[in-house]
Amino acid sequence: MPFIDLHSDILVDVVWRRAHGEHRVMEERHCPALRKAGINALGLTIWIELDQTHRAAARTREVINALEAELRESPGALALVRTPAEAEAAMRTGKLAILLTIEGMAALDEDPALFSDLCDLGLTSGLMTWNEANAFASGFPGYHYAEARTLSTQGNGSWLTGLNGPGEGEVQGLTAKGRALLKQMADAGVMLDLSHLNEKTFWEAIAAYPGTGVFASHSNARSICSIPRNLSDDQIKAIAERDGIIGLNAFSAFVDPDRPGIDRFIDHAVYIADLVGVHHLGFGFDFIDYLEAEALESIGGTLPRNPELHGAADVPPLVERMEQRGFSPSEIEAITWGNFARVWRSAILHSEISTAGNRNK
Repeated sequence: MPFIDLHSDILVDVVWRRAHGEHRVMEERHCPALRKAGINALGLTIWIELDQTHRAAARTREVINALEAELRESPGALALVRTPAEAEAAMRTGKLAILLTIEGMAALDEDPALFSDLCDLGLTSGLMTWNEANAFASGFPGYHYAEARTLSTQGNGSWLTGLNGPGEGEVQGLTAKGRALLKQMADAGVMLDLSHLNEKTFWEAIAAYPGTGVFASHSNARSICSIPRNLSDDQIKAIAERDGIIGLNAFSAFVDPDRPGIDRFIDHAVYIADLVGVHHLGFGFDFIDYLEAEALESIGGTLPRNPELHGAADVPPLVERMEQRGFSPSEIEAITWGNFARVWRSAILHSEISTAGNRNK
């Protein structure tokens, strides 16, 4: 069965381990666990660690170089894919299908050529921002990127101070640069990932993005767990109206800080399915169980653990429990692959039509 985790930070681990002399990190350290869990496709994201914020563009290119090295070293285990057909072909041959994504566009302001280079490599989706306010948009909790860069330069990477940021009136929304970037993304077939955006930016971005491929890769239902990083009912409905999906996040603070676990995670799935339909669900687990303590420091230190849904090994029990909770095999197959593949195909089709239209002008 095709099974994609829409949001994986494994590249953080890859870069860290390669810097410590390891090679074939994906094939040797990650593929066995993913294969055992039944996960055979990953939205592998480029995210800049907090202690690298002051050199985001340079770090982005280092991450790209690390990924390209992994692909060269493990051609029998890994495949960087550009379309659902390529992904399905890779999965049929036992390879891990890798979809390149980017979590925050701040580096593009420092190095404008990065976007076209990423597209040439096969970028499939992108978040406008992580949690900071950058040249394109503002996220949650909305810290200004200049502040993050200053703290990072000082060697203080832990500038994320919790889940409660400034009020919505204190953060910018989508900028003129952000609007232009959204058009570039849609024309290139790069899907818009709406996770991490504050309310103001969310509504401006989903309205301004001219493409058809919108989704939230790793967010949950705010009605179940009331934190701003989760999605309100209106946001969920807006994504569904664009035929997008929500990838459910296993991070305990987004599931339920007091009682995280498999059943509470499934509560989010049930709620969203009841609200807009099963065909708007996916998985974006956001696991980081594979990071060493030293690597965790680069993202702000140890984070809360979900005792029942901590890593890939916990995915088979999750799927089994979803069946027990009433999700049919066909619904689970839609959640693990079919729903996202639909959105991805739509984004590619929009790009092809847009490109053809531009040629005919």
